[in-house]
This record gives sequence, structure tokens and C-alpha cells, in this order.
Amino acid sequence: MIPSPSKGGVDMASYVTLAEFKAEMGITSTDWDVRLESILESASRAVDRLVGVQDNAFAAGNTPTARIYPLHDPNPWLVVDYFIALSMVEWAASDDAATWADITSEVMPAHSGTPGPSRVIVRKPKPFTPIVPSPWYPYFSPGFYRITAVWGLSATPPAEIKRAVILLGAQWFRRSQVGYSPTAVEGYGVTLRFEQTIPEDVRAILAPYVSLIQNV
Repeated sequence: MIPSPSKGGVDMASYVTLAEFKAEMGITSTDWDVRLESILESASRAVDRLVGVQDNAFAAGNTPTARIYPLHDPNPWLVVDYFIALSMVEWAASDDAATWADITSEVMPAHSGTPGPSRVIVRKPKPFTPIVPSPWYPYFSPGFYRITAVWGLSATPPAEIKRAVILLGAQWFRRSQVGYSPTAVEGYGVTLRFEQTIPEDVRAILAPYVSLIQNV
């Protein structure tokens, strides 16, 4: 189970700009701009949920930020949110400590030898000596860990992620044009009831990312 980090406020953003979406849809009017921006942000968060990652995971940028993770029992690894670059790992006995111990040199990402994101940090192995034997995989001590990293899966949205957002956004926008509600569309004097579904082409586009998350 992943511990709940202390993140502070996180600015939500769409993976597709309003201009990109309007160009794709051939929309020139500004009448729908507010609605479209809301749809695009909602579609971006839906993609996050479908893949199984934290919000904005595909638009991490390049600026490291700190998050605090509690650890209640000794553990050989520390599970955190996905990150693409690790800057610093610090430890303290409480989350409001005045000073934190820098243990960056003692740890590394579990997948540091392979490209791509990681979510697990491990203690570096200690060299074995016959005089002072030590565990090959030292444990993280209980306490609070302040992790500074670039959080997410990519600095900017990959083309496949943008395409999935456009497809979802297009579907939701078209429904809004004919009296969309979460359970029905109304028009021409009739009401058509339906169940909300994710288009199969969206699921197909996201499948490689879902597989990545399930196996990292």
C-alpha cells in the first residue's frame, strides 16, 4: 500500500490545449471555450484514472518538488508516487521537524538501471566484511521521508495521451450539443438513455501505459 504523501496544492492542467482541440475539431467560434476547457481538464483526469497514475502524471515538467511520506514499520524499500528524476531523500522523526537528515547518497531508485519512471526507492547495498557483517539490503527506519523529485511519468504529454484526451473530449462535447446529462441525451422530443462508457479506441491507445504501470 502506498503511503499518503503531503503534497500541498497541485495545479491541474489539461494534456491538450484549447487551441489544439479546436483545431482538431474544426471549431472557430469562442462561444464554447469555457465548456471546452472544462471538458479537456476532465478528460485529462479521466485518462490519469484509466492508466492508474496520479493527476498530471503526463505533464510533470522539469521542476523538482518535495513530498513527505510516512513509514510506520521498517521496510527494505520506500514506495512513493511515480517520478522521473530523483533529487533528494531526507529523513526525520516527525513531519514538522526543524532539521532533516540528507540520506540521498544512501538510496537509489529501484529501477535506476533502466530507463523510465520509478515509484520505489531502495537502500543501497553495503559492502560485506567478515568483521562487521551487515544486511545486504538495509531497511528504511520508521519515520518521515521527504522526497524531492520531478513527479510523474513524462515531462510533457506523449502523443498517445493527447490523442486519448482529444477522443474523450470530442465524445463529451458532442453529447453536450444535444442536451447531455450523465445518463441521457435529449433532442427532437425524445430522450435516449445510455450508460457512460470509455471508447474502445481510447482503451487501446492507453493499453501500453496501463501495462507499464501494472508491471513497474
